[in-house]
Amino acid sequence: FNPAILRARVGSVLEKKLLRAEVRRQLVRLEAEMAHARRQQLAMVPTVFPQSHGPYDLHAIMRPALEVGGDLYDFFHISPDTLCVVIGDVSGKGMPAALFMARTRSLFRAGALQHHAIAGQMPRASDLACLLNDELCKNNDDCLFVTLIAGLLHLPTRSFSFVNAGHLPPLLLRATGAVEIDCVVDPPIGAMETSAYRDNELTLQAGEALVFITDGLSEMEDVDCKMYSTTRLLRDLDEVPRADAQSIV
Repeated sequence: FNPAILRARVGSVLEKKLLRAEVRRQLVRLEAEMAHARRQQLAMVPTVFPQSHGPYDLHAIMRPALEVGGDLYDFFHISPDTLCVVIGDVSGKGMPAALFMARTRSLFRAGALQHHAIAGQMPRASDLACLLNDELCKNNDDCLFVTLIAGLLHLPTRSFSFVNAGHLPPLLLRATGAVEIDCVVDPPIGAMETSAYRDNELTLQAGEALVFITDGLSEMEDVDCKMYSTTRLLRDLDEVPRADAQSIV
């Protein structure tokens, strides 16, 4: 054998081994970071829900397609008799969408609570959408945006005022069946600085339920690449027991 060739081949093998080991270390580190990011993102959305014996019953679930994603939901009381709910879907996937999701959720909650505290009156859903759009359009070089439904439920009257910013329409579950709510749809949040937003109004009857989804549900595909679709969702919702929100979810 040629000693020079042998040394070169052994050196090449050792170098490849070191590189593979380094790739494994980096992969383990990234997987650990993404797992931690997933836990932190899921911790940003509420996981404790009101009991069904209260004035309303509410439940939600979020399952990112990747380790982290751009979907969000939130609910909180602006005042004792007014519940604010929001659901959104950020464009794109992965870490950029997750960071934009965190920014959206934090800005919306802070804006709603501070508006009520400073102005001394209940904000309109359209006011909150305009405020959020102004903030998310800033420093948005990647041109991310979020589709959003944000609404205020006045518990004594069961009136629900909401804005639809490019999102799938809410679904209403009545005794006669599940239907899509016909509503005004405005541009997504963060897409254009000059966007205007309008309020939709409806009054819920006792026993009725609102269902909000993101397109991750309606656009799910089976093994034959057929989408689940909103049509099938409405049909399936007609068969779901409506004793409580968790059963519907």
